[in-house]
Amino acid sequence: MQATRKFAPWALALVAALAWAAPAPAQEDEGERIERLLQDAMNDLTSAGRLRERGLAGDEAARAQADAAYDGAVKKYDEVLRALDELPIPDEQRDPVKALCHYNTACARSLQGRKDDALAAFGRALEAGFDDFDHMAKDTDLDPIRDDPRYRNLLERAKARLEQARRAEAGSAIAKDALFPYDFDVTTLDGKRLKLSDLRGKVVIVDFWGTWCPPCRAEVPHFVALRKELAGKVEVVGMTWEQGQADEATRAKVLRFARENGVEYPLTLLSDRAELQKVPDLNAFPTTLFVDKQGRVRAKEVGYRDLDALRALVGALLAEPGPADAPKAGEDGTIGPF
Repeated sequence: MQATRKFAPWALALVAALAWAAPAPAQEDEGERIERLLQDAMNDLTSAGRLRERGLAGDEAARAQADAAYDGAVKKYDEVLRALDELPIPDEQRDPVKALCHYNTACARSLQGRKDDALAAFGRALEAGFDDFDHMAKDTDLDPIRDDPRYRNLLERAKARLEQARRAEAGSAIAKDALFPYDFDVTTLDGKRLKLSDLRGKVVIVDFWGTWCPPCRAEVPHFVALRKELAGKVEVVGMTWEQGQADEATRAKVLRFARENGVEYPLTLLSDRAELQKVPDLNAFPTTLFVDKQGRVRAKEVGYRDLDALRALVGALLAEPGPADAPKAGEDGTIGPF
């Protein structure tokens, strides 16, 4: 099963951590039992998948054996769920394992043709926080229930809950007032002067990044997509730190990366730490500033953020009124490409 191969090893490690979060002999024993149950369930599902293929080819005995293996896996997941409810651990640690159990149960029941049971388990997985929507879209185990209106309804409700939670989280990450005084006046890679005041009226993302930094590189496509999605309302400025190197070879490397990744927002290549030192406690990359329409830094995020998380942070700032003299979206043009 796709879900099992992807998530079971992670779940085993997580449950091991949970079981010893507050060590006690009985709890250790229960943790070991949960680990065994999850591993056995994974083995059952792997076996069921092979048997199902033979059953589809006409082997009726294999079909019956596959059905029994699926039932065995679901029974073990049910035992895990009961055991988890007895462990004295926080919900944020318990729920991911519960989501795994419900999701794999949904896949098993779906392949068995037990649509009602599959949809019920799928709904419970979503309620427990399973939110890998890309995986769900590609998981062929769910194909038998995918066209059911109830499936689409469950998915839409889960996405709406997630969006609401993201907005609430973003709202809490946005400070009511400026975090610290901040301004910039830089020259972009195409030789243009760019000041923060030029962008008044827009939400500005200031990304301190480098091509040498894997999470920085991973985040760049999200900035590209967000800028296109909110054209005229949002600008991204890439403060590029290549360990202080700013020679022609380094400049060419940054330009090449930008071309290959569709970066059209302005980039500047920093030759010293002066710009870095404007940001208090900037000691990790990427570090991203979220600047409101009035030019105030309202959030500082360290590390990688996915597109939805970035969209929620920007959305919280876009919902605020801008300065009275702010240009209307699109009237002042967009800075870039660099």
